[in-house]
Formats: sequence, C-alpha cells, structure tokens
Amino acid sequence: MSMVSIGFDEVVYPESDGLPMAEGEEQGEVIRTLFPGYRHLYRDAEDVHVAGDMFWYPDRGNTGAVLAPDVMVIDGCRRDQNLSSYLPWDHAGNAPRLVIEVVSPSNKPTEMLDKLAFYDRHGVEEYIYIDPFEHQIRAWVRVGEVLVTQLVPGSWTSVTSGVNFAFVDEAFVATGPDGRRWLRAEDALARAEAEAARAESEAARADRAEAEAARLREELDRLRASASE
Repeated sequence: MSMVSIGFDEVVYPESDGLPMAEGEEQGEVIRTLFPGYRHLYRDAEDVHVAGDMFWYPDRGNTGAVLAPDVMVIDGCRRDQNLSSYLPWDHAGNAPRLVIEVVSPSNKPTEMLDKLAFYDRHGVEEYIYIDPFEHQIRAWVRVGEVLVTQLVPGSWTSVTSGVNFAFVDEAFVATGPDGRRWLRAEDALARAEAEAARAESEAARADRAEAEAARLREELDRLRASASE
C-alpha cells in the first residue's frame, strides 16, 4: 500500500467548535469586562495582540492540540491583525504571555487540570483561572520551565500585565495598572454616552452664555452711545 504524505501547508486548522463563548451571565460578565479591558490596555502596543475565545494551535501540523482561552495576550503578534486562529509559526512563534480561563457551569475539574497541563507544556508565562460561581481566583506563574501555583489571599495582581483581579461582595472587579476599575463593554459605552451628553449640554450652556454676553455688550454700547449724544 502506498502512503501519501501531507505537507504542513495542506493541514486545515478548524477555527471554531460551534460552542458559545459564554454559557451564562456570570461567566459572560467577567469575559465582557476582561476582553475589552485588555484591548484598551494595549491599544498603543502595535506588537501585542489580545484575543478572546480564539483557537491556539501550538504545534504545527497537530490539529488535535488546541485550546481557545477566554482571553489571551500574545507578544510579537500585531495588534491590528484580523486573526481567525492563532498559529504561532505564522507570527513570532510566541506562546501567549497570559491566558485567562473563566469557569463555566459545564467545566469539569479534570478539564481545568488538562488546560493547566496544556498551558504549562506550551510555554504560557501566566495562567489565571476565575470562577465566578464560587468567587475564586487562582494563578500560576512560570518559574524556570514550569508553571507554579501562586498564593491568592483574596485578590491577584497579574505579574505580566499589572491588572488586579478580585471579588468584592461576590462581584468580579478588575482594576487596571492606573488604578481605574474596568467596566463591561456596555457599561463603558453607557458612561461614554453620558459623558458626551454632559459635554454637549455644557457646550450648549456655554454657547448660550456667550450669546447673552454678546447681547449685553451690544446693549452697553447702545447705552454709551445714547449717553454721549
């Protein structure tokens, strides 16, 4: 029997498993806070790419070795590239600097352990695990060749990004390196819209004040002219 070899360029890497990104409100709230937050944090870094729920294939030619972290930060990959999956050999060859997994109701403990082993084996620098149901945060940081579990007494500040993660009164809170609390995308939009409306209102008041000042100046000029006659 003759064997036909398949070259690397002919391998097809699936881009989706057809599953939803979030399985519930608790998980979705966390993801919708972290993904836009990290995008904004690295908005000026041209060679840092932030991806969410995108397949990462670390081994060229091996389509069975794949995971789709809820959030991953990749150095050496252009920010403005429109990726359908992350294939390191097409970029700088880097493993993600940071991966974040947000637990869903269907995740099993063995699945999360398998993910930890995967990230450990493939060179991730920092792995953060967030459980919005049990209000827990766990973290692992690479020391030498392995990911080492870290003590998280109540909150965790990412060693690779400076972002702080915590649960406050059972609500997930992410705070950027600048000390500002991150908002969900829809909350950030609502705040921006409110600020824009306030600025427009202030501008309208300023226009009215300027018009009133102009009227008063004209009235003053008229009175002066009458007084000099």
